[in-house]
Amino acid sequence: MQQYIWARWLEIAVENELRSRHLLNQMLSNRETNLLLEEYRSGLVAVTSAAFAIEALYNEIEYLVPAQKSRGARHKDLRHTFRIAFGINQPEDSRLANDLKALFDLRNEAVHAYAEIAPPRRHPAGHNTGAENSLFNGLTAGMSVDLAMRLHTIASAPPNPHSRWVERWSETRTNAGAVAALREQRSAADPLSLRQRDLRWPTSP
Repeated sequence: MQQYIWARWLEIAVENELRSRHLLNQMLSNRETNLLLEEYRSGLVAVTSAAFAIEALYNEIEYLVPAQKSRGARHKDLRHTFRIAFGINQPEDSRLANDLKALFDLRNEAVHAYAEIAPPRRHPAGHNTGAENSLFNGLTAGMSVDLAMRLHTIASAPPNPHSRWVERWSETRTNAGAVAALREQRSAADPLSLRQRDLRWPTSP
């Protein structure tokens, strides 16, 4: 009866990502702004849920490797432990370092929101909006879930697992069937109507 907490967070992330993706596509096609708040709310939940799914994955494997000294930032601790546990090599290690930092910068913006009002910023649909809307939307939701899914793929078949304990965890705790269903849901949904050059992480205000 034990739950896979990381999988539940991933389900929540995908559900809200698909909703925010749909709303962003609507705004890209009709240039209206009346969907911004709804998209923001779904994007906010998707981004933070993806981060929580990754943290829950980390919590499952951190005791399967030797105790690690904190690197001073959550994304650094996650990246270092994943690298050791799963045997992640370059260039994937550098890519994960960049993406984990970007995601956890967003996660921190959501969990530890700054009270000062930031200047308007460009939304993926082309509007100038509040800074929060430019950070939590269909684009960042998709990139966040992409990262969580990528880490699940690595965890399911580690390139060079640290120990038999990590191998056993990968064989029994990655819940491949449930994640495969989530992948199918994402593949069946309409892709974002954005140009390739626009598919990048935003910077924090």
